[in-house]
Amino acid sequence: MNRHRVVGIVIGVLFAVSIGTLAQANGPIAFAFIDDTGAVLSGTGNLACSWNPDQEWYEISVAGEDIYYTDYVTIVTPSYPMLTDVSSVMGMQIVQLLDPDTGLPVAGMFSIAIFKPAAPVAAGVPIAFGYVASDGTIFASSGNISCLLDEFGYNVFIDGEDYYYTDYVTLVTPTYPVLADVGSIGGALLVNLYDLAGQEAFSDFWFVTYKP
Repeated sequence: MNRHRVVGIVIGVLFAVSIGTLAQANGPIAFAFIDDTGAVLSGTGNLACSWNPDQEWYEISVAGEDIYYTDYVTIVTPSYPMLTDVSSVMGMQIVQLLDPDTGLPVAGMFSIAIFKPAAPVAAGVPIAFGYVASDGTIFASSGNISCLLDEFGYNVFIDGEDYYYTDYVTLVTPTYPVLADVGSIGGALLVNLYDLAGQEAFSDFWFVTYKP
């Protein structure tokens, strides 16, 4: 099997287009929230996923696409503090989640968005995005969010949305080398950050949220 791979935490490319011009940039051709079994809990209807128990990775296909890793931009954010290994094989996107302590593959939930240059947009622009400082201050945003930092983490409220983590696709990029996970609490998006020892950490971060 000819596997093409990029190793590392690949959750930082999205905002290379810059927050200020995100609305004018191409949106994703597909996005989804995927549970640990490989089931797609929410997302665009053109994306399918399955868990490969032999390789211990997730195989993701997008209808009409023959995915090769250098031709697409794929952003992955786990729902728990894990490392990611994103690659391609046989026209599929491969996502492997790794335990940060052991480096071994594990199953877990994650959000994914796949971008293709000059491709038709699957689902328009995000419903919310922002740059949040380590103390919870919002520096730049879509204008419809607020943030509260408390003992549970960064609570991000999106106007008019009762956020539950499996119903949305949220991608997070910290500005420092920490791990991010995404959940929900009390109708808010919950972002938690951890250092490589698994301890709570604080960092500025970018995020973007899509609603199917």
